[in-house]
Amino acid sequence: MQRWCGWGLKAFVHLNDGIGAVAGEKEAQEMADRVKEDLAHFGLMTSEDKCTWRVTQEIEWTGWRINTKDFMIYVPERKILKAEGKLELLLAQAGQDVKVKELASLVGLVISFGLAVG
Repeated sequence: MQRWCGWGLKAFVHLNDGIGAVAGEKEAQEMADRVKEDLAHFGLMTSEDKCTWRVTQEIEWTGWRINTKDFMIYVPERKILKAEGKLELLLAQAGQDVKVKELASLVGLVISFGLAVG
């Protein structure tokens, strides 16, 4: 990370997932290529199926849809559908006892939308 930041890359790593930003499309692609080479050089494996090494202004990362062109963060559709499904199950149980775990699961999911919806 220190090496990449020294090159001017704004890099963020969450567990085994990372993302980087630098001004300019050409510079961003060059930086992506250098980071990929570094990871290989230091013996770290990457998944070609899951990695995106081409420059993009819209990507899903750690459960968020990030659009740098519009400077927006969105909740992915699959998470919204998941929340709707959980809510429908709870509403179907109206007037009945609800397991705390089921309610907490829905509340946690809705709270996780905060970064995108405030």
